[in-house]
Amino acid sequence: MPSAERRRENAEAKRKKILDAAITLFQERGFDNVTIDEIVKEAGFSRGTFYKLFLGKEDLVVSYMGQWNLSYADYYERELKERECDALEKIRRLVRYMLKASTMGGQSLQRIAISSGMHDKVLAEKISKNGTRIAQILEELLQEGMAQGRITRQYGSEELCRMIYIVLEGISLRWAGSYDEQPVEAAAGDSMELLFSLMENK
Repeated sequence: MPSAERRRENAEAKRKKILDAAITLFQERGFDNVTIDEIVKEAGFSRGTFYKLFLGKEDLVVSYMGQWNLSYADYYERELKERECDALEKIRRLVRYMLKASTMGGQSLQRIAISSGMHDKVLAEKISKNGTRIAQILEELLQEGMAQGRITRQYGSEELCRMIYIVLEGISLRWAGSYDEQPVEAAAGDSMELLFSLMENK
């Protein structure tokens, strides 16, 4: 009998294969035009296997978006944590990375979400379920920046963290709705600089 760790590794491998198949189909045909039967056929599994690993199609999107949150935290640990710059600059670099990474590719998941009309629910679930670690990092950096005198105390760290998410999601959805190949930075306009300006202790 396989060990618990081997079973977990097998389940993760199946999850990844199903997720990869689903995202490919969603990107080709749109979220609403793909069925679970088509996803499992593409991945080479049964519906039973699918429902052991995912709650439904929306869960696939939430799981995929959760991977980006892990990449944000990894970027912070790898590139920013030990860097010799103040907390505000670390937040600036991290938030810009989050924006660019989450919208990579002309057919990003934001476009799938917005075209299906399910983005509000998905984005809320992404933040509440999968964003725990990155939210914790942002909270710590905001507190550190306040202690350094670089970040304003006019707003609480929780409120500032909420502002960051609102700006990020707003830019992503604006970019997603444009359906052209403009860089996401072009869709950002002045929003990002306004955010950092509100945060900075002047």
